[in-house]
Amino acid sequence: MPKADVVIAAHTNDLVNIVVCSYAKHLGVPRIIVIVNNGKLASILKELNLANEIIIEPNELSAIFNERFYNLRKLDITQDQSLILLDSSIHTNLIDKSVEEIEKLDSNVIFIIDRENRVVYPNKEYKIQRGDKVFILTPPHNIQRIISL
Repeated sequence: MPKADVVIAAHTNDLVNIVVCSYAKHLGVPRIIVIVNNGKLASILKELNLANEIIIEPNELSAIFNERFYNLRKLDITQDQSLILLDSSIHTNLIDKSVEEIEKLDSNVIFIIDRENRVVYPNKEYKIQRGDKVFILTPPHNIQRIISL
């Protein structure tokens, strides 16, 4: 690292990235780029002038990726729970699936906005119809399973 022109700190653990930035700064590396997981940490790194470029990665990039690639909206509620919105006009594999089938995947259907724009709080037997927008609370690792139902 003492001879490096650029250091990119991109570990999944933000603490490791902070240490790498600090060490690179100490060594006088002219360009330091860091990828972090939250905005508060990015502000601290900027305030301490530990990096030339700071990228807040997972939330912003994964949101764009999910929206464009999977045609879904996702809001991370906690590290272990996400609220997703699936439109059955796009995710046609959901049509005629029951709420119970989705909930077997360790997920909860919170509510549905049906094809007539009414909010529905469905029971387990409710079958999803074309045009329904389904709001599901699920662990992030289940999203692909739900899409593939």
